[in-house]
Amino acid sequence: MISIDGQIVTGDEASISILDSGLLSGYGVFETMLAEGDLVFRLGEHLARFEKSCLALGLIPKYSSNQIEEFIGEALGRNQDGYKRIRVMLTGGNSGDGLWGDESIDNRLVIIVREHSLSRGIVRPKAEVVYSATSLHWLAKHKTLSRMLYSHPTPEFAQVRGKNSKSLQILYHPSIGVTEFSSASLFVRQSENVVTAFSEDVFLGICRAEIIKNWRALVPEFKLEIRKVELSDLFAADEVIGVNSLRGAFAVSELNDNTGESFASTNPISYSKPVLSLKLHDFLLTR
Repeated sequence: MISIDGQIVTGDEASISILDSGLLSGYGVFETMLAEGDLVFRLGEHLARFEKSCLALGLIPKYSSNQIEEFIGEALGRNQDGYKRIRVMLTGGNSGDGLWGDESIDNRLVIIVREHSLSRGIVRPKAEVVYSATSLHWLAKHKTLSRMLYSHPTPEFAQVRGKNSKSLQILYHPSIGVTEFSSASLFVRQSENVVTAFSEDVFLGICRAEIIKNWRALVPEFKLEIRKVELSDLFAADEVIGVNSLRGAFAVSELNDNTGESFASTNPISYSKPVLSLKLHDFLLTR
């Protein structure tokens, strides 16, 4: 289902202007969230971050959070069985001669709802540590349409990695350490000790924040430390965990070091059976 400015349309009918700065310049914001039945997980937190991202980019939110919530409910439709993936996007609109000109910006609020496959069991992907090209840009703390604002790997590595690679990327910057997955927040467990990066060095993940807030009640048997995460933490870990809004939690099965900083650059590290990730997964998918 697709909603544009609150109007339900088909895929063939859905359109925005070819002159929209969201298309021309990547000017706009988005949020992606998970729904099960008629429940949207952490909707309030997602809409708050959506509004914060709009203001950071100088976009005036076109509708209130209550209105957007209503639009999402309509886009979910009558068939609310199973999981759904919801993407809410506000484009920059047609700003005329210049992105920051005085012209009125005719932006578009787009909501797309799709079926989403999600297992209750824990997923165990392979991962690789890669150099991040730059330290975190302040706009990368917001859900901008311009993906280049995020701490993605260098183009040289992307070329070497190849199109057929199935592993996830864990980002590493020499001065701020291991930060996160390219599309998920990161926790590293060694025995009963768990570490995650400082919030100022990583994207403001909603699932990560919820886990930290509820840590003592959720997993009191584990000790959480928030600090710079070193490569050595990954190499000595019992469990490397990713969390995000669409997948809950997952646990890395095998890690390759493509930074060249350890023996792991030629010898992949295998991790034991997931423990903490199972608890985090259940927490994140609890209605």
